[in-house]
Amino acid sequence: MKLRRELDYWLDNALDAIRPKPDWTVTWPTLPGGVYSIGVRRATNVEDAVEQARAAHAPTTPGYRIDYGATPEVWQVKPAPRRVFGPNYSEEHA
Repeated sequence: MKLRRELDYWLDNALDAIRPKPDWTVTWPTLPGGVYSIGVRRATNVEDAVEQARAAHAPTTPGYRIDYGATPEVWQVKPAPRRVFGPNYSEEHA
């Protein structure tokens, strides 16, 4: 069992090196509590990132739903991560 966990760990790390990384992250609060972040690739601006994230229909834990009516928090991940729009949900729910 320990060997299996170690192999899974190394495989995950190897795959992380080749998986495409998102260019943006969009975070909405969830109801009744918490936040949900969605990675977006190839968006050209904040509005495009929010539109793509909204269209992703992200799954959530049963009993929770994403509050799309709230203002999203948007981070531009590349070239260097920085928050570009919205409230700081990530820090509020850390």
